[in-house]
Amino acid sequence: FDQFLFYDENQALEKIELDTNKDKRIDEKQFFKNKKLARAMIDSDKNGFFDQEHFFKEGKLNKVIMDMDENNEHEEWQYYNPDGKMIRQENDRNGDGQVDEKQFFDDKEKLVKAEVDTDNNFNFDQRILYENGVLYLIEVDTNKNDIMDEFRYYDKDMKLLRAELDPNEDGIIDKTIKGE
Repeated sequence: FDQFLFYDENQALEKIELDTNKDKRIDEKQFFKNKKLARAMIDSDKNGFFDQEHFFKEGKLNKVIMDMDENNEHEEWQYYNPDGKMIRQENDRNGDGQVDEKQFFDDKEKLVKAEVDTDNNFNFDQRILYENGVLYLIEVDTNKNDIMDEFRYYDKDMKLLRAELDPNEDGIIDKTIKGE
């Protein structure tokens, strides 16, 4: 691959531009601060549009933002711990500029929880919980007042075991419905 190095007036590395597939177009730019990688812009599908931006803290990956539909609006944000493991991902699924899904990961990068705004009112009305990366509970705010009032429990094969309902939202289950 081709690489172009840029230095500041003190001969410190400022930027590297890379053509990783030798098509004569830059598909990665790396920016340095205090001799450490601070940011990278990546054209992941090599079409001339930089669809990913990676941010580094002390030279370690800290955050990634993505614009996969190439409309200059970010749809996905990924956050990393100091060990480089993803701890959270946020998504804008409907393209309105607002996060409508968040996913949380443990230190082994297994999904432990997701929060979803299903009706695009900027409130998360579903909480999805996982154990060892497997769905076991979906909590739902059925009347959109920020209080979860329906709880759906699943087995390891994602078959509904039971649904528990708390329509008066007093924290006491009023009705249990058996699953499949």
